[in-house]
Amino acid sequence: MNPDVRSPTFSAGPRQNASAIPSRVEMVKADSPERPEVEGFIRASFAAAYGARLHHFLPDLMSVRDARRALLAVLGLRPAASGALFLEQYLECPVEGALGRALRREVSRAELVEVGNLAVAHSGGARWLIAALTAYLKGAGVGWAVFTAVPALRNAFVRMGIELMTLAPADPRRLTEAERAQWGRYYDSGPLVMAASVEQAFDALTAFLRRTNDRYRLIGLWKHAYAAGIFAEVEPA
Repeated sequence: MNPDVRSPTFSAGPRQNASAIPSRVEMVKADSPERPEVEGFIRASFAAAYGARLHHFLPDLMSVRDARRALLAVLGLRPAASGALFLEQYLECPVEGALGRALRREVSRAELVEVGNLAVAHSGGARWLIAALTAYLKGAGVGWAVFTAVPALRNAFVRMGIELMTLAPADPRRLTEAERAQWGRYYDSGPLVMAASVEQAFDALTAFLRRTNDRYRLIGLWKHAYAAGIFAEVEPA
């Protein structure tokens, strides 16, 4: 197991003003001065949602902030080409093989990015995070996002028109006893290992932005995240 990776989830973080407008996407590397703040946001979110005690985070964290730089949402990213993924512990084969079988075609590991450490300040922040993630990955040329999702996160994707593919259940018996203890009640909700096509998600969210009343909040974030992805250090598909 790669000790630097933890399974993705979805949890509500420290409560913020629900009327806040997301305006910035920032990538937070391991040596970034904002790293302790962003990790603390994730840690508090998981503790509140599941009684979890997180100590490890994905190497690249994406934060969504408002104009006052208040944290609204956070997620983590790890290109599959960089090494083993945490969610591969739940699979019988490497993730590209599992996805390839589901698609009935060959999939390159370079097409995939693991998403994790998802946390939002309030429930409405889920759509901000999904919009930022999709635009960023599209800009970076990523083909597929893979992640472990509880029902709340799966529903958030589906409500925005994003199609999800189930690869396997996230069975906690595949983890060590010490690892399971860190996750508190997380596995009680029945998480699944999922995959989403970035291309399909981008098209779905483009349509979603045209019809949602929240589009004026989301469009600036969407453009900013897409531009950030173009200049990102993520291996393209």
